[in-house]
Amino acid sequence: MDDANRRVGQQVETLVTPQEKVTGIHSLAQGKEVAAAVTTDFLKRQQVAAKVLAEDKVRWWRNSLATRRLQQPPRPAYCAGQSGVWRRHSRHRGST
Repeated sequence: MDDANRRVGQQVETLVTPQEKVTGIHSLAQGKEVAAAVTTDFLKRQQVAAKVLAEDKVRWWRNSLATRRLQQPPRPAYCAGQSGVWRRHSRHRGST
């Protein structure tokens, strides 16, 4: 049955080809939490991360995020709260 489905491009029960396996992973990881967890797990593999980072679109995305981060003005470590008392900025909570 799988051979007939494979010939007409339909989903098969036993995944054999790389494309069938990719399609199977996509169908299992439709929710964003599952997709994020699977992606994180895959990126922990050095060979996978290296291949992903070699892709032009990924390299552009990573560089544009870094550029945006550099263009943002630095936030002060201390600021005056509503009471007028200088306190550590909220991003430093727990380290007063």
